[in-house]
Amino acid sequence: SVAVLVGTWPALAAAIGAALSSAGYRDVRELERDGALWSVDAVAADGRRVELRLSGYDGSVLSVQNDD
Repeated sequence: SVAVLVGTWPALAAAIGAALSSAGYRDVRELERDGALWSVDAVAADGRRVELRLSGYDGSVLSVQNDD
């Protein structure tokens, strides 16, 4: 579920949250834009808290890092 999304348009935030949920991520807490990239904090399917970097062009996940 999308808990808190910061600094975005509601429709875009909902679409990103839905796509991440479909990919197995949950508890999306922050969504920040940095140029053509998006940074998202979420919980992976295995329970790890992660930071995702998403493409601003097609929404694909470019990287996943542990978020300690």
